[in-house]
Amino acid sequence: MKTFSNFLQESFNRPYEWKWVSKSSRKHTAEFYDDNEYLYQVYFTFISSESKEVTVSFAIHESGYNIYDNTNLGFSLPVLSTVLAIMKNFIKTEEPNFVLFTGEQNSGKDKLYEKMLKKFEPILKQMGYSTLKRALFGGSVFFRIVKNGYVFGSGRI
Repeated sequence: MKTFSNFLQESFNRPYEWKWVSKSSRKHTAEFYDDNEYLYQVYFTFISSESKEVTVSFAIHESGYNIYDNTNLGFSLPVLSTVLAIMKNFIKTEEPNFVLFTGEQNSGKDKLYEKMLKKFEPILKQMGYSTLKRALFGGSVFFRIVKNGYVFGSGRI
């Protein structure tokens, strides 16, 4: 008999199929559909293309609008698993120096993203990255993935 913990682990390890839909020097976008056919888009926006510093965000794309708020659709584990798979691909192929994403403090997202990042840490270490988390600013929690040896804002390693 499967335990609830096993169920959660299996759910987290089954990302949805996804694809890159655009890549430019300023922004890369990937997308995927969940089980209810909601379209999600994941955005990697370059803060600086020279220093390869990027922000990452994701949202449900519906009727021409992006919904960044908690959707309460009940599919967060496969959605986050897919976002992690996309992030892993992006980091592996683009080799950014710095990746930043945020969550609202005390919204539940901050704790969820922290757990997501903790699960992702061993993979990041193998790829030559480390994580910095929970820097608070204006009600947001900042999570950072940094290439080992990179000094943020320096434009060089």
